[in-house]
Amino acid sequence: MKWINDLMPHDELVGAAQSRIKELMRSLSHIETELRNAPLEKLRVVRCHNSIQYHLVSDDTRPNGIYVNKKLMKKASAVAQRDYYRDVSCEIQREISAIEKFLSEYHPDRVEDVYRNLNDGRRKLVKNALTPDADFVFAWKSVEYEKPTFLENSSEYLSSDGLRVRSKSEIIIANQLVRAKVPFRYEAPLTLNSNNRKIVVHPDFTCLNVRTRKEFVWEHFGMMTDESYAENAVGKIQLYSANGFVQGKNFLATFESLANPLSVKIVQQFVDQFLK
Repeated sequence: MKWINDLMPHDELVGAAQSRIKELMRSLSHIETELRNAPLEKLRVVRCHNSIQYHLVSDDTRPNGIYVNKKLMKKASAVAQRDYYRDVSCEIQREISAIEKFLSEYHPDRVEDVYRNLNDGRRKLVKNALTPDADFVFAWKSVEYEKPTFLENSSEYLSSDGLRVRSKSEIIIANQLVRAKVPFRYEAPLTLNSNNRKIVVHPDFTCLNVRTRKEFVWEHFGMMTDESYAENAVGKIQLYSANGFVQGKNFLATFESLANPLSVKIVQQFVDQFLK
């Protein structure tokens, strides 16, 4: 069945769920603080012809409450805000409980474990419903593309695994990708849309996050001190953005200038944060 083949351990679901809980908890903390100082009155909202009237009701007022004039409007707003906070607080707590239940029951590895736990004899007779990481990476790396060419007299920069790149900074990036065992393609062609026409660009690196099976385009802009280069870099980033490439989502950009060379630490952080 197709839905089985589409299953894979999307750990980003866990990250999104945890982020949502943190967001809800921050809101809940703020609400609880506000409720501690909220007024005690009740608010009546009455539609009278084409207008709306407000009345504040407390234990020491008449049943219909006190008409809210301009002077009391601030308190009426505070009461309405309190009532809203009480209602939304209940919904926030329900959502937190639902997400926590999901996290406690969500074990994507168990789907793969069904295959892993088969004895050797039985495993030979069945086809895995999922594509194992190793097979997925092999297929991804097997995609053929036109490799970059270099001018005959250009400087030769080699990464730790022997890949030829165009600069010392690209050696830093390539070496960190190799260190982290991140599959990547160097200067693989990518077709983008520019003013209703197709153009082909060659991003420095196209990387695969094996865990999420998402591709990231990584461009390094290494001559930002040069005004013309910087202008072209901005245009290139805008082109990527117009084609749905967002920094941290599916696009990575690093920069350097004469006074601020590329930092190995920053490259390592990018690799560990987005590609592992």
